[in-house]
Amino acid sequence: MVEFKAAYLTKWSGEGYYWPEVIFHGTRGTPNGMAQLTPNGCDVYQLHGMTKNITLFGDGLCESSGTKETSSQPRLPSQHLQKIASGWEREEIEERTVRSINHVAQFLPVFGDATVAGKPLFGAQQIPGRDVSLRVGGAVFPGPRY
Repeated sequence: MVEFKAAYLTKWSGEGYYWPEVIFHGTRGTPNGMAQLTPNGCDVYQLHGMTKNITLFGDGLCESSGTKETSSQPRLPSQHLQKIASGWEREEIEERTVRSINHVAQFLPVFGDATVAGKPLFGAQQIPGRDVSLRVGGAVFPGPRY
């Protein structure tokens, strides 16, 4: 299986601070999906919003439709292949980036001043097996200090 996903580039002053990567946990695929703010330097921030209308796409999850003899490669829907081949429509860049800004601003209200900085980062991410949650990382510490 593969999933077509995107992250959005924004411009924000950072309120004069140097920000680390910040993750606000939430349930994947819901309106309260995880939000991620990743600084990239020069006031550019990369955003993920694990909701169906930001980072995820309703038809973005696909699996192989063939057999080992025909093709083991999943085939993305044509609209996602079009984005890969020719780029995004300006309207969709604006719409999804603004949604991602608003999603992060729920947790960090001053981020609502951010603006669209450029084209999204996007592609298909491979998923082992059929469980979409397997891409989630976890951490275990063997003792009180690490």
